[in-house]
Amino acid sequence: MGTIKMVAACVAALGVAGCGNFGQIANDVAPLVSAEAVSNPRDYTVADINVVVPETLTVSEAHSYFPRADIVWREDPPGDRREQIAAVLQTAAERGTEGFAGAREVALNIEVVMFHALTERARYSVGGVHDIDLLMSVTDAATGAVIEPPREINAALRGYGGARAVEANLSGDVPKVRLTEHLAGVFQAELMGPVGGAGFTP
Repeated sequence: MGTIKMVAACVAALGVAGCGNFGQIANDVAPLVSAEAVSNPRDYTVADINVVVPETLTVSEAHSYFPRADIVWREDPPGDRREQIAAVLQTAAERGTEGFAGAREVALNIEVVMFHALTERARYSVGGVHDIDLLMSVTDAATGAVIEPPREINAALRGYGGARAVEANLSGDVPKVRLTEHLAGVFQAELMGPVGGAGFTP
């Protein structure tokens, strides 16, 4: 497929699935389980959260539907996009794990592989997908011993487009708020599965 045809195909498909492999795409933000209801068979208390955004990841400020870069973020004023998305992930991880009160203190380690939120052009026209890929691991907070080795997490969330995006902005449901809540739910779910689940090492 020629370059022009490929770009056109991606733009046409943005409202459905973007241009890439997004795995499971959440259509809406799942509510966090209340602290009182948290059931954590891993018996963790998250004592430390480490977010890494590698300098090797590319950043784009292009005003296009789908910039070719690892990091696309427009929900903060112009600045260090790596710092900005690290702050979003830090806040989300804190919210997602604040109800844990287990016997074992652990560190939650998050590395960004891709953080590709919608551009203004996509959001106010066809919409699309906030494509977020992460590596997550769990280590002992005191010794640094690996408890859960790094595993890939796809945290894709469908983004609003057109009139729906405008309505959401007016109500305060902006992408930064929505993504933070979504990621908090993702981190909580990843640490609440049964012992012996994916990525778990006793």
